[in-house]
Amino acid sequence: MDIVSSADSVFVYSKLGPVMILGLVEMPHADQWVGTKLDPCSGIIRPREYVLPAGFDDFIFDKARKTAAAQDEVSQRQKDTIDRAYRKNIDYAAKSESFRALDQDVRLFGKGAFSKK
Repeated sequence: MDIVSSADSVFVYSKLGPVMILGLVEMPHADQWVGTKLDPCSGIIRPREYVLPAGFDDFIFDKARKTAAAQDEVSQRQKDTIDRAYRKNIDYAAKSESFRALDQDVRLFGKGAFSKK
């Protein structure tokens, strides 16, 4: 969980698997967040169109870069252990949320999503 602030805004950010949770603490331009409010009574989250403030994508991309940098720090020994675990039970791995996320990254960004630059 992160608490993020700027000169006039404060929000709380948390990423739980495929779900991003944002809590707007101080947001003078809350009208720039379109389609993001959840109905607390229904308890259902449905795919829909979202509009986020300009510049918020920079925050998300920075989080992705930091995650990639952390993954780059994983030792080769650990990478080999992970690879063996996936190959040992390939059917289970193919149905996992991790694999679905990787597949979605490739669909969105192509094979370059995981290539070293």
